[in-house]
Amino acid sequence: MSSPQLLASNINTWLRADPENKRMIRTLDGQVRAVLTPKFRPLDNFELAQAVLPKLMGMGVQVMSAELTETRMYIKGILPSLSDELPAGATWGTGHTAVAEYRGNTPGKVVAAIVVSNSEVGAGTLRVEPSVFTTWCTNLAIIKAAAMKKYHVGRSFEADANWEVFRDATREADDRAFFLKVADVTEAAFNLDVFRAAVAQIRDAAAQPIVSKELPKVVEVAVKRLALPVSTQGSILTHLARGGDLSKWGLSSAITATANDYDDYEGATDLERAGGEVLAMARRDWDAIATAA
Repeated sequence: MSSPQLLASNINTWLRADPENKRMIRTLDGQVRAVLTPKFRPLDNFELAQAVLPKLMGMGVQVMSAELTETRMYIKGILPSLSDELPAGATWGTGHTAVAEYRGNTPGKVVAAIVVSNSEVGAGTLRVEPSVFTTWCTNLAIIKAAAMKKYHVGRSFEADANWEVFRDATREADDRAFFLKVADVTEAAFNLDVFRAAVAQIRDAAAQPIVSKELPKVVEVAVKRLALPVSTQGSILTHLARGGDLSKWGLSSAITATANDYDDYEGATDLERAGGEVLAMARRDWDAIATAA
């Protein structure tokens, strides 16, 4: 039998017993979302959207997916005007992030993309992540490389600074300046040189074959090294075999194609990041996967 009043009484007793250790309680619709240190400076999703969406729309970015999960907000978009030819192969299905004008017989392309995400409840930093979107198979890969690094945009605190002592007007001014910087970083994510480096990385990956004839073992080793759920192995193997591109690029695309089948949005985004990690994988690490037997 549940006893919410007893639970509330216990928690209030514990909090009163430790008055020096203050907490910030974030709530929504009468529900507690997070218990945080008072030094936590929340970056609200609404303010982030106000900062980046006008910038994205002004650049011609198409928002292809957006989501609010229990812990994070996501905005995913592509910039059709910044694209290049898709490497040979990668003919996997149609995903949930498909863009209408790229369906049918349109030649496949690699398109510059972006993933903006944030947590209001302390579940990770605000991120602006350059990405690539393949129009043929409608997969998104979040690039992880020196040329296409993730921009971790967070708040740093001086040891003697207490966020709670500042006036509301001070906080609001600081927030405005901060989100102006986020908008600038968002625009910089579509840098032409950065995109060209990502395309070069994809073409290089397409030239690195999977040597092993034991595809189930290749996928097993990849899933383990990328710390992916074991439950994704079957889908990744199926997409890899159906795609017919037995290369580093093919494995990356099989992983991002699995993201299209994944029910959990957070998990799907993790798979999109894993696809980018494969492309950026050092030769030694890739060889361990490509030769698995």
